[in-house]
Amino acid sequence: MLEDSTAALDQRLLAAYMSTQYWIGWPDENGSFVTIGSTESAFINFLHQENIGNFVIITASNPFSQMLDEKENMKRNKALKEELLGRTTLLLTARNISHDGSWPVEHGFCAAGILEAVATGLGRRFGQNAVVWWQGMT
Repeated sequence: MLEDSTAALDQRLLAAYMSTQYWIGWPDENGSFVTIGSTESAFINFLHQENIGNFVIITASNPFSQMLDEKENMKRNKALKEELLGRTTLLLTARNISHDGSWPVEHGFCAAGILEAVATGLGRRFGQNAVVWWQGMT
């Protein structure tokens, strides 16, 4: 049975986000994975070496968890990329991969060295329930 309360929905979404694997197109086509709560990964170690203190994983796909077709999601992500260019130290492709395959892979971006307010503002503008924000040690 599905519950229709906002609190239950929020908990289900939070659990889904926490268990998602986030693929980042770095250092090559094989990429690197991070998960929420990660403190160690090749990508995070690279950011420390480069003195880049944060990143966001963001997509414009499927706003407010409403499935759109691939063409529309690609159009939305192209617009998001245009917004990200010039606002980030490093812009890479990313994919959000559901741990159990219950949600299709969402393409998006990993923007490192971006202001948190810019990242969250873009998330709101593109209709996202959340963005994945990582803040390193300062």
